[in-house]
Amino acid sequence: MPKLVGKWKGLEQLLMKSKPSSSFVEMVTRISLSSKRFCSLRMAGSIKKEDTTAILQSLIVDNCVGFEADEEIFKKASGIELLRHEGCGLLDQFAYDTDECDPLDLLIL
Repeated sequence: MPKLVGKWKGLEQLLMKSKPSSSFVEMVTRISLSSKRFCSLRMAGSIKKEDTTAILQSLIVDNCVGFEADEEIFKKASGIELLRHEGCGLLDQFAYDTDECDPLDLLIL
């Protein structure tokens, strides 16, 4: 996938059903190098620590189960211009506790 999207020079937005598990950072890096007008990536999946290096300007994690922004999250995200986390919580509507954001509404600008 990273090699393929790196060839799309005019790519502005990308909507994916799920986040590539092993090549996310490489994919975003290739997009940023080849597509100067790129502004939006939207997908479902969990964010791992190593994925955060690919987040450039904003991170929107709306309606995410297993995520709750606290002081530590805001401190770690201080380099990101926008962090939006509307409708997120540690429990889902059925009161099941989870430690994974699934589905994650992720928008990286």
